[in-house]
Amino acid sequence: MANRAKALTLADGDKERLEKLSASATASAREHVRSKILLYKSMGRTDAAVADKMDVSVDTVRRCV
Repeated sequence: MANRAKALTLADGDKERLEKLSASATASAREHVRSKILLYKSMGRTDAAVADKMDVSVDTVRRCV
């Protein structure tokens, strides 16, 4: 079975909000990690690739999405 990533589709304005959260100095660590995960998934990356990039578990990525 092929390990293909399904791109996450973001609603209007979501990408901008997530980009602001991921760059915000006042956002919590949780918000920062979750926003980056969602942005990477919207680019079509696999759960494993996102987990590796963010240094979290694949289960964390799946729960976030």
